[in-house]
Amino acid sequence: CMADVRLKATGFLISSVLVTAGMIRRGKPDPECYLLAAERLGVAPAEALVFEDAKAGVAAGKAAGMTVIGVLTSLSRAELPADWHIRDFRDVTISRNGASFTVTASDPSARRDNLPPPG
Repeated sequence: CMADVRLKATGFLISSVLVTAGMIRRGKPDPECYLLAAERLGVAPAEALVFEDAKAGVAAGKAAGMTVIGVLTSLSRAELPADWHIRDFRDVTISRNGASFTVTASDPSARRDNLPPPG
């Protein structure tokens, strides 16, 4: 599919799980796409991270019970009600230690280490 071609062109490591619009009945802000992805990855929604730059995507991620990191590409922090915020993906480092991951944002005003959510 076209998504595969475009993702491969980025040079990023691509997951074996891809959820496309044709696989779901309801689009964002419904959480169906995120819940399907988590199910196919074998990840509990509470342990998943969503990176979003749109209000509908943030709403979908939160409705799925996931931690949402707002990417401030076109909206401000006030306009994007995510759990945490980053300016762009250059602000993020993801490291793996066995089965666990640590996500660190380098922007001091958005810094949150050792996600998932607070509380």
